[in-house]
Amino acid sequence: MNTRKFFVLFSAFALCTALLSCDQNFWYNGSANDGSNNGGGYSEYDKQVFDAVNARRGTNLIWDDKVYEQCKIHSENMASGKVAFSHDGFNTRIKNLGGNGAENVAYNSSDDPNYVVNQWMNSSGHKANIMNKAYKKSAVAAVKSDSGAWYYTQIFIP
Repeated sequence: MNTRKFFVLFSAFALCTALLSCDQNFWYNGSANDGSNNGGGYSEYDKQVFDAVNARRGTNLIWDDKVYEQCKIHSENMASGKVAFSHDGFNTRIKNLGGNGAENVAYNSSDDPNYVVNQWMNSSGHKANIMNKAYKKSAVAAVKSDSGAWYYTQIFIP
């Protein structure tokens, strides 16, 4: 075998080995359905809830990492009891994102991402936020509390 073929095969083997040894979190910048964020990235469960919202909406919202950061902080604060389950602080969160938007929050004990979306769709105000075509970007952060309840924040911006 000539040196060039050997180098190509060796390089391909090395790349495949490196890729296979990567932690699964490398691929989607998140974690399993436990709501953990492994270094600040969104979890697979966050993305599942986001995708379930888009499925109901009909036109896709675009995931926005800056929106996610604001959602994550609020969901963590609610799950830890640092703040009450509420929209408290929304004006600050939306100001950090440019000053215009809407927010949905929820909590429940279901591990089904469709459960929270059903909660929102059964509430006229939350459903209006989801269906508002003026909102183009969004993100969802779901955080599981020590007691097992999920706390959700979804923010929508133009």
